[in-house]
Amino acid sequence: MQATFFGLLFPGIAALIAGVGLTRLYWRPELPPYNRRTPAIRVMVNPREYVRDAPLRTIQSLNLTGALLVAGAIVVLGYELVRTMHR
Repeated sequence: MQATFFGLLFPGIAALIAGVGLTRLYWRPELPPYNRRTPAIRVMVNPREYVRDAPLRTIQSLNLTGALLVAGAIVVLGYELVRTMHR
């Protein structure tokens, strides 16, 4: 189970980081620069408001894939927790 957990977690984190990196790279010039006060979840859920159109589909795909992989890792963790508690 550890291999499954880490096999889902690390690629998920990598996909999310790649999505944020592309978002920052293709940030709309008319908006204030990306910084600590930028709502990260909002940017990841709706990048259309913040990113130029060129890589939009790629960013959306990376964000969705990363979120699903991390969610899968959390499901594996929950399954292990329930399985351990019922022993």
